[in-house]
Amino acid sequence: MKKLLLIAFMLLIMVTHHTLAQSKADASWVLTADQSAVVTGDIVAHHQTLHNLSVNNYISGDGGQRILPPSGSWPAETGPNNNRFIEYKISPDASYDLTVNEISMLLSFNSSSYGHAKIAWASDSVNFRDLAADIPLVSGSAPVEHKFDHLDIEIPAGKSLYLRIYPWTTALMSNRYLVSKNVNVKLQTTTHHK
Repeated sequence: MKKLLLIAFMLLIMVTHHTLAQSKADASWVLTADQSAVVTGDIVAHHQTLHNLSVNNYISGDGGQRILPPSGSWPAETGPNNNRFIEYKISPDASYDLTVNEISMLLSFNSSSYGHAKIAWASDSVNFRDLAADIPLVSGSAPVEHKFDHLDIEIPAGKSLYLRIYPWTTALMSNRYLVSKNVNVKLQTTTHHK
């Protein structure tokens, strides 16, 4: 009986230690004035980066960020261009693993119903997995939420979460914008055990 109680006590200590070593973390890019992130928890969130895209401006009244290609024109495409994307990067503090629970963002395509987006993630900036391969974007300057929850994406210590949005249009157009705001990632950090 004593042996059974000792085993139960040891298991309780191990479960309690593991639970106490976990904490919540959040990263948010509001995108109403700049490309910076706000974080809570044991993580570092880097500034939003753009590849073959540029910020045109920010819509007044916290409306969001307007993005387009540097030329000002979107080519007609049948799918995402892997060389044109928005990237968000989150790294755990030293000695922590990450579990990504939820990713959400508000997106629209201003003045056109031809806008689309692919949303993908990776832990190495190379091997991306789709969260959504093709989202038709609502037309207008008021973006709508796209939410992915119950993800349980594991990012080990020493790696980072790379989240990318690949916008494209199915028709040639100029001076039309991807509207983006409130990119949020909810995570959990756990002390890394070697």
